[in-house]
Parts: sequence; C-alpha cells; structure tokens
Amino acid sequence: MPRLAAVAKSAPVLLFLLATMLLPWFGRFGTPPALARAENDVTFPVTRGTLVTSKGRFRLFLEFAATSAQRAHGLMFRRSLPEGFGMLFDFGATGAVAMWMKNTLIPLDMLFFDARGRVVGLIADAEPLSEKVLSPGVPARAVLELPAGSIARYGVRIGDVLEHRMFENG
Repeated sequence: MPRLAAVAKSAPVLLFLLATMLLPWFGRFGTPPALARAENDVTFPVTRGTLVTSKGRFRLFLEFAATSAQRAHGLMFRRSLPEGFGMLFDFGATGAVAMWMKNTLIPLDMLFFDARGRVVGLIADAEPLSEKVLSPGVPARAVLELPAGSIARYGVRIGDVLEHRMFENG
C-alpha cells in the first residue's frame, strides 16, 4: 500500500509538470492563456483585437498593458514575439507618448493610436536595447507593439483602425 500512497501524492506534481510543458503549446497553437506572465511577476491580460487596413482585417492576440507597472515592463526581456501577437499599451488619456527599447531584446514595430483607435503614428523596426526616445510627434492614447515587419506585412497606414474594447469600437 505505501507505493499507492506515493503515486497518489505525486499525481498532482505530475499533472503540474505536464500542464507546464503543454501550456506553451496551447498558447501558440490553441487558445492562449487568460494572463501572460513576464519577469518580476508582472502579468498581462490577453485580449483580442482586429487591425483593419487596406490589405484586410487581421485578428491579433494582444497582451494588454494598462497599469503603470505593466506599461513600464512591456516586452522587456522577451526573446520572441510570434506573428499575430502584440502588446497594447493603454495610457488612459490622449497626450504626448514616448517609448524606448531599453532591455527589449527583439525588434518591434510601434503603432500609435488616438482615442477612437485610429493610427496616428508609425515607427518601424525599432532597434533592440536602444535608449533612444521614440515618439510619433503627435498626441496618442495607445501604442501597439508588434514584431518588426508587421507594418509592411499588414500594410498599416495613418488612419487605419484597431478594433479593440478599449476604444469601444471592438
């Protein structure tokens, strides 16, 4: 009987290990987790958005950064960002917005939006690890960071729209 007790005690551990191994697979190929975890226990709710351009409608999985801790951490220390995924920064109000790539290991495209979800600025292929301040030079409410090359891939231009619940258009 002691062996059965040992197996019963180790079953939760085995389930935890199995879930830990499979979760990244489901996140990449199936339904993503409700929260994405970054360094320092900063978590991001995962939402959906649709980028609407002249090339079409592109459904995206978006990590949503709305708190100051989330916005400060962003995509720092990430080693990859799959196509179709991004991080949406909500600044809560329209104003001057500036970003940088400090501790960001991957090149990114940045799309800046007004309060209605319309693109007001674009920065393509931001240099990893740079402390250069990046700004569109116009007021913005939100920023969407996508893998470098996304602006060209999706054909994003000024005036295109991101449909998302934060803009009350999605």
